[in-house]
Amino acid sequence: MVARAIPIFFVVLAAGCARPLPESEVFAILGESSDGTKSARGGGRNLGFSSTFDLGPVIAAGQILKHDFELVNRLDHPIRVVSATALTPCCSAVGAISKEAIGPGQSLVIPVSLKAVPITKPERKRVQFVIESDDREHATFQYVLSASFYPEFEIRPLGGPRVLRSGKPGRWEFEAVARRVGAGEAILPDRVKAESPLIARFSGESRRQADPDGLVAVTRTIEILAPASTELGSHVTSVVFQGGADGERRHLIVWSVEPALRVTPKSLVLKRDERGVSQTLVVHSADRPIRILGVEPADLLSRVEFGKDPKTAQSIRLTVDRDRARDREFTLTIRTDHPDQPTLSLRIMFLPEGV
Repeated sequence: MVARAIPIFFVVLAAGCARPLPESEVFAILGESSDGTKSARGGGRNLGFSSTFDLGPVIAAGQILKHDFELVNRLDHPIRVVSATALTPCCSAVGAISKEAIGPGQSLVIPVSLKAVPITKPERKRVQFVIESDDREHATFQYVLSASFYPEFEIRPLGGPRVLRSGKPGRWEFEAVARRVGAGEAILPDRVKAESPLIARFSGESRRQADPDGLVAVTRTIEILAPASTELGSHVTSVVFQGGADGERRHLIVWSVEPALRVTPKSLVLKRDERGVSQTLVVHSADRPIRILGVEPADLLSRVEFGKDPKTAQSIRLTVDRDRARDREFTLTIRTDHPDQPTLSLRIMFLPEGV
């Protein structure tokens, strides 16, 4: 495979004695990649280019991507590479490098690798390799290997609330994306279903996009419906995709159901001597201004105060009657004009004597 020349020069990392090499001396040229793809070769005589190589779009599936950089000695004396280090050892590495001296006009191959760790969404990766020589004036240089990683299959959210109100249905839209690079076609799953209680279905036709670098993406919209629920808290359900390139895939849908109204604090724990002391509650409305209509049981409260104007956060000041509230706990009921949640409850508990 013949590729266009890419002019390259070293990026010097070391401070002090290190300096960029004159173009008439040492320069770097990119070598052919080990797998025969994305090969490029060029000289460093035209300054202004860094010693980088871009692998282009890659479907990340855990494979090891390899590339060979080549160092050519244009000095009038031998040099020796004393170390080569990958700055991101978690996902990149430098292969075995000869410790023999590189004579004038001779070259040294620097093999590097980058692991395409599986991902769930597109990610641009850029890893650096530091080469140190025994030449005082030209001690430390840097190579950069980059790639645009893509998952073979991706689910992207398009819209819809992560929080559903109690008693209200929900609807989300997602986009399924299948990708390929190079030969072959990206194949989307042809069936989708959701575990109870959700309903999933494809919406509209699939769409195909291709870019000049050989990345092909096929997308299709998915509609997911959630029935009205009063089961508060977080929920997790799988959406199952069947068919396509890999048989069956699962994607988790996470949402929560919250009440339209909530009160803070969630409960009151009072000492015996706090009976007769004023307490403040706040009722929060998530979707509209509300009015407080009353607080019960009124016979256990010596005082209740709240505003008359509609607000999304209503304060209630109340005092528990010192003599009437003899039980260790009771439930307070707050009445509102919210159409979906006309009441909410608050527990009031008393600590035993001596606590």
